[in-house]
Amino acid sequence: MSSAPLQLLIYAISDAERPAALKAITEADLRLGYGRRQPTSLELGELYGTDEASVGKSAELADTLRRDAPSAAFEIWQDPYATVGHYVAHVPGIGSYDSACDEDGTPLVDVLDMAQRLMALPSGTTVEAWLAAEGNGLLGRRVLDALDALRDMLPDGPPADADSADASRPAPAPRLHTQVGAFHLLDYGALEDYAREHYGRPYSAVVAQEGGNDSVYEVTASLTHTLVYGDGRLVEQPGLAPNDRQDLDLWLSGEGSDPHPGVILSDLAQKGLTPDGSYLVRVSW
Repeated sequence: MSSAPLQLLIYAISDAERPAALKAITEADLRLGYGRRQPTSLELGELYGTDEASVGKSAELADTLRRDAPSAAFEIWQDPYATVGHYVAHVPGIGSYDSACDEDGTPLVDVLDMAQRLMALPSGTTVEAWLAAEGNGLLGRRVLDALDALRDMLPDGPPADADSADASRPAPAPRLHTQVGAFHLLDYGALEDYAREHYGRPYSAVVAQEGGNDSVYEVTASLTHTLVYGDGRLVEQPGLAPNDRQDLDLWLSGEGSDPHPGVILSDLAQKGLTPDGSYLVRVSW
């Protein structure tokens, strides 16, 4: 049977699904940092690999993780055998990206195919519009940007389960906020603290989002909302949508539940207190 090296990195996962992910790693015979012994715990952001895995194992392992550990954000790649390798990236709530890759796990795109797609675009189509639609699927922009953001949120330092690591090392202080790629990163606690200070009311992003522990949610802060007219026309209007404004006002009056984080962030963005755009809100306690 044909074989090639296989690598996996997991960047986020709920505590409840760590055993399932570790089982998948063990069954694939992956070792932390290509070490000699099987891992006994799951280390986020660390490389699990093997020099020999049957060709096609990358797709099988990705399917297993998506089924048995659906909260896991991960990337997998199998080195080229005969032609090119196989790369899979997955971020819950955003999607998956499959691509050919090289031996370093760098996704490869057929340049001629991409050129033909670009040439077939309607006149006047901007690169930004293409990247937001067909180009996103071809290049995996949103998934890869989300992985970059999650990667940046991980603490530095050696893995505790490595063959030569010191398991007693102190845990580093968490980073609250930074910006990477197309996303703004925001810890749920920072959002709750800022909303409480700005609006003068207690706010729970966990309750509003119905979020689970060790999860990441994509939220949009918008300066406008879209109105749909009876003739089907879509018109962008400044400010919150009427139902979002109502939710915010009811909460401020003490009569409503906590608004969705997107409503809070949009209101803050419209006041110039935070950037508009896509956010990754991390929930972890």
